[in-house]
Parts: sequence; C-alpha cells; structure tokens
Amino acid sequence: SGELMESGQDRITFDKFKKTFFKKLSTPRCFPSCIGEICGGWTQETFKQVLVKLTKNGKAPIQLWFSSPDEMEPISKKILVRKEIFELFDTKD
Repeated sequence: SGELMESGQDRITFDKFKKTFFKKLSTPRCFPSCIGEICGGWTQETFKQVLVKLTKNGKAPIQLWFSSPDEMEPISKKILVRKEIFELFDTKD
C-alpha cells in the first residue's frame, strides 16, 4: 500500500487505484478466461439448475466427459465459448 500513498495522505484517487490494480488484474492467469465467461455471475441457484439439467432432474449421473461442444449446451448457450472450452480440454489428439 506504500506505493499508492502520496506523502502522508490517507486516501488515494480512484484513477491511481485503477492504474495500479487493474493492470495487475489484466495479466493472464492459469485459469482460462473462457471458463470465467461461462461461469461468471453464476449464483448457487444457477449452479443448482445446471446440475438439475445435466442429471436429468436427478435421474442420471453427471457426465464425466462431453463428446462435442453441443453436448455442453446445458452449461451454457454461448456456442463459441463452449467450442473454446471443448478444444481446451480435448485430449483425444
């Protein structure tokens, strides 16, 4: 926090905060952005609804794999993101 404080001030400007921290947040992480794009904003209720869809209302086990991005439709309607995630985790080579 010392780098943000200006000679004895208790507060910093929002612009200084943005410059310091948003730059750090924009650096790549080990977590692919496509995963965040699908799950970002999910609540516990959303997660529950996805599980209910995937398990056919509790009558089937959760799939451990998907054969195509289309099979991932219960997780997200975002076709391009599903394709990106599928390709990321596809190990069939």
